[in-house]
Amino acid sequence: EADAIVLFSGGLDSLAGLEYAKNKYKNPKFVFVNNGTPKISSFVRELQHKLQLNDNLIIFQSQPGGQFLQQTRGFLFLSAGAVTADIFKAKKIIVAECGVTKYQPSTTFADEITKTTHPLMVRLSKEIFSKFGIDVDIEFPFDNYTKAEIIAGSSSPSSLAESHSCRMSNFSDKSKAECGYCFGCLLKHISLCYVTGDIQEQFLLDPITNSSAFTTQNLGRRWKFTAKRYEPLFSLINFSKAVLSHSLPKPIAGFMEQYNTPKLFTRHAEDMIYGLMFMKQKNWVKNEKLLSILSSIEKEAWYKPDRIESRRKELLSSSY
Repeated sequence: EADAIVLFSGGLDSLAGLEYAKNKYKNPKFVFVNNGTPKISSFVRELQHKLQLNDNLIIFQSQPGGQFLQQTRGFLFLSAGAVTADIFKAKKIIVAECGVTKYQPSTTFADEITKTTHPLMVRLSKEIFSKFGIDVDIEFPFDNYTKAEIIAGSSSPSSLAESHSCRMSNFSDKSKAECGYCFGCLLKHISLCYVTGDIQEQFLLDPITNSSAFTTQNLGRRWKFTAKRYEPLFSLINFSKAVLSHSLPKPIAGFMEQYNTPKLFTRHAEDMIYGLMFMKQKNWVKNEKLLSILSSIEKEAWYKPDRIESRRKELLSSSY
């Protein structure tokens, strides 16, 4: 028997969730779904050995040749968790997802948002499980945490850099490289730098610490910065600016009010803007376009330079 089933993807949030569950529960089981992404699956198996999860990590294999959509990932993981909970007589599923990516408004980052743990999706999933006689509670321990707050609350923040939060890495010929420009990589990169004070160098095509002209050899061709690869970074900055300047479009502001998350997204926006400013102070920001944007932000009325250090102090006092 198990007292909790913890969904484990190998990402930063789930790695922090592993620590959380081990501290809170006596006999947690962990569930991973191999959905046809071989590099991530291989990485999770390495973690299984490194963290000595042994038989406490249950791996589900999706049907070979089946079509996988990112939008179905949350339901797939929850379903595997529900089946495992039924087998091990557990009454709780732990979903270690930070509130920012759980509630992120879809109009902000276009196709970067998959709503895999959206409250509506979770509620409908529970209704389906109930029809099969599986009644479980689904707990989100990091529901009101930003990515940086999750990192800061860990007993070993730097170790969370060993996680894998990139959705693009299967297209890389590097064994573990994260792309650096997708939404997941950006949140992880900025947050880790801000909390740990250490530069992060695991990203393949990084739009923050590389110059605008940077290219890299990959898949037999040269990858270089394009408008598409800049878009997630610029969207993240524009969203954060809108939050801190109180200029969000009404539909997005209304979405946040609906789920009572304005304070969460204010802290998230501060983590992103002041985290980038912290990186600029450290002389880690090398991208000319980004440096220009940050310089213009410093002239905004809402910008508070003292907040770089005071917000970081708040983070370093975090716990869970």
